[in-house]
Formats: sequence, C-alpha cells, structure tokens
Amino acid sequence: IPGGLCVTALGSLLFGLLPSFVSSPLALSVGLLSFRCLGGLGAAVSESGCLTLISTGEAAEEEGRLGVALSSVEVCTGVGAAAGTALGGLLFSLGGATPFGEFLFPFVVGAALPLSLVPLCWHALKTRPPPAPQSASAAAEAAVGGGGGGRRRSPLCQRRELLLRLPTAVSVVACAA
Repeated sequence: IPGGLCVTALGSLLFGLLPSFVSSPLALSVGLLSFRCLGGLGAAVSESGCLTLISTGEAAEEEGRLGVALSSVEVCTGVGAAAGTALGGLLFSLGGATPFGEFLFPFVVGAALPLSLVPLCWHALKTRPPPAPQSASAAAEAAVGGGGGGRRRSPLCQRRELLLRLPTAVSVVACAA
C-alpha cells in the first residue's frame, strides 16, 4: 500500500512538472500519458492492497462485515473520484497565487495527499502481526465452526480502528489524486 501511494504521488508530480521541461507537442503528449499511467498504476496497487487487507483481516472473520467493509471502500473510491475533479478545478484556480503556478499547483497537492498517508500506512501495517501458522485439521475445524466454545479474536483487534479506516482513506486519496 505505501509503495502504491508513493508511485501515485510520483506520477502526479511528474505529470505536473513535465510541461516545464518539454516543448515538443508529441513528446509532451507521450510524457503526460506515461506519467498519468504511472499514477494510475500506483493507485491500482494501493487499492488492491487495501482490498486484500480487508478481505484477509478481521472483517473477513465476522459474518456480514466483509460486504460492508468492501462496499464502504468502493463508495469512498467513487466519492474520491468525484471530489478529485472538483478539487482539481479549485486548486487550478487558486494556483495562480502560489509560487507553483496554475498548472503545477493541483499536482503538487495531488502528490502531497498520498504521501501524507504513507506514515500512517507504515504504522498500521507494521503493528499488524503475521497470521499464526495453523495445522490443516485446526483450519478445517475452524472453517466449519468447531473449536470448542469461545471464538478467539484476532490479534488485529489492537489496531482495529486504524486498520478499518486505512483502506477507505487510501481509496479516497488515491482516487482524488
């Protein structure tokens, strides 16, 4: 997830900087398309990581919560995509008053947003313990609801709130950028 956010930020920043360095229309078109593809690749990597985090985390362990968690990420992705367009237009109009200029300013902000989530991602993912190895018989017994009585909670509960909100935040920022 952090790597995807960094690639998204790099693509956005390079997209904004390219017109300052290239004057040929063909080279500019190819460069802009390439850097936009790079940003999209980074967003796809971070989105895939978020969906994997949700589908293998605590939400997958509790019945009914996986669908709610996945749908909340998809709603936030749509909101981020819609808000990103409006925010980009606003930043473009405000960019003339900044040292970056009208064209570059939205892309600097678009690069700063995903980069601002990288420390949060590192913290959340660093504190997530790896899954404990399980024997095949114990896994089968847990899958059919056995295991004798009480349901054991995942160690993920320690950082539950942070991990539940991380994928939605990453989705909004990646789509807005």
